[in-house]
Amino acid sequence: MGKVRFQDLLAHGPLFIPRWGSYLGRLEQRPTREIFENPVQLCMALRRTQQLFALNAICIDLPTERIICSDPLKMTEPRSDFDVMLEVYRGLSRIIEPAVGLFSYIPGPGNLSRAIVRPASLTETAWFERCRDTVFSLIRHLGEANIFTAVFIDESMINTTEFSAGYCQALRAIFNLLAFYELAVLLIRQAPPDEEAAPSGIEELSPTAIVFQSDRVTLPKNPAFTGFTGRAISPELFASGNDVILRTISDILEHGVAIIATAGEVPPNVEPRTIHALSRRIHDHT
Repeated sequence: MGKVRFQDLLAHGPLFIPRWGSYLGRLEQRPTREIFENPVQLCMALRRTQQLFALNAICIDLPTERIICSDPLKMTEPRSDFDVMLEVYRGLSRIIEPAVGLFSYIPGPGNLSRAIVRPASLTETAWFERCRDTVFSLIRHLGEANIFTAVFIDESMINTTEFSAGYCQALRAIFNLLAFYELAVLLIRQAPPDEEAAPSGIEELSPTAIVFQSDRVTLPKNPAFTGFTGRAISPELFASGNDVILRTISDILEHGVAIIATAGEVPPNVEPRTIHALSRRIHDHT
């Protein structure tokens, strides 16, 4: 159902999916940690933010250390903040309009293996497998909630040009698990170098969309990938001023980009009017 809903959302134009973090504290005028610890406050804050900026998607971005235990023996069981996030999404699913999607970000196995220090007792291979199993656990929790539209698998820390067979096999298993729950899979990765046009190994796995971390207007075309493309725009672009960001986004959209996300959370110093103008520009694009 989630994958179908994702297609329905895209049928009405590109999606703007900001990653909210401390910015919610600015909008709500209260400490961010206080908001994220209270599911009712977080639910209503996200709802108000969605309405304020006329967004067709809601997304919570929790840092890795808040959803995964650093103890290697307990990694596969999410921390309490993850349970709060699920409770918030369940509340949102009951009050949002059908035209608004619910999205979740989780680290991919590569990002996770780099975000947490590998125990000396585990080899690199065993550590990667432990991280892969942790991602499986997170997806099962998200899938069984039966409320999500799509899941972002964040692999932005992984080199874009070389992928081992074992790594691609792990991603294939992750994508298959998401397909089992009928969720769209949005893979976040680095932007390829200018000269890269050949398949890298990931495109053939056919995620629903690949979201590149890049402000560049054009990227090399890869004939091996037939899904949707997106961009995760940088904090630096937000800091460049309204005229620059709106012009850049307009140029990116002209190249058929289906998703505009943010590379990390929205910088807390960005003026709300900038986000509103950006959302309106994306919404008006046909």
